[in-house]
Amino acid sequence: MESNKSNSESRVIITGCTSLVGLFLLPELIRSGKVLSVVSRKPAPKNRMNKSIYISWHQCAPFSGKCVPKLPVADTLIHLAPLWVLPGFLEDFSVSGGKRLIAFSSTSRFTKITSNNPVERNIAERLIKAENDIISMCEESGIAWTIFRPTLIYGSGLDKNISFIMHFIRRYGFFPLPGKCEGLRQPVHADDLASASVSVIACKAAFNKSYNLTGGETISYRELVELIFSSLGRKKKIIQIPVSIFGLLVRILSCIPKYRYLNKEMLTRMDKDLCFDSSDAVRDFGYSARGITQEISKG
Repeated sequence: MESNKSNSESRVIITGCTSLVGLFLLPELIRSGKVLSVVSRKPAPKNRMNKSIYISWHQCAPFSGKCVPKLPVADTLIHLAPLWVLPGFLEDFSVSGGKRLIAFSSTSRFTKITSNNPVERNIAERLIKAENDIISMCEESGIAWTIFRPTLIYGSGLDKNISFIMHFIRRYGFFPLPGKCEGLRQPVHADDLASASVSVIACKAAFNKSYNLTGGETISYRELVELIFSSLGRKKKIIQIPVSIFGLLVRILSCIPKYRYLNKEMLTRMDKDLCFDSSDAVRDFGYSARGITQEISKG
């Protein structure tokens, strides 16, 4: 395995740094001595890592297709924003001398491509197209690329998966499930994804490769809910609801802005195994991920 130690003077651009992974990645890069240019839709937080001299913050709206203001020269680009906006950054990055790209896609490109929900299917199609376009552009420009496809991301109570279950149980004292919900999951902590990003920057074994990144534990959806009950010190109270009624509840919840992402297709996947293999990441750059049981048990 190639050394993954990086030059303390290297410059890194992060797009989408206020994402869940970005919250862990930013301080880790600062600790490693990187000089950072941060691109985000949001303004710089007031503390901004104690106004670190290592960070220059650029607020813009990449989701609208608008290009980023002219950025300082950087060796590496770590892209955490939606993958389909990345091609708009690559040309400027290449022209300025950028040579290393780490980008986040998702295993949703595999699990949602056959979804009956047109929004989900469209997301999968956009991810697939973006991956293909990015690889092609990088090969033409001589940029060494690595694409990460994480599974179910959680951490810091800010995700839309585990945190949703926690908030529901705290508020109502029970959790509804449609059927047995024995489909297997591999939740991955955002901090482990941040560490992986740093590990591959100078790791030549990871150049021009894609990796599915999983958590360190495989657990059924039902077991996950039971685990969350235990971590909250609550008596397990799971109510099994017919799929038809559950679908109606999901439709009602999706009318509330913060639950707009919920849809009926999610129900059909609760009994399906959504598992992937990360052994190539372990081999190439020593990828390691914590198990969710131990993590949630910490409180």
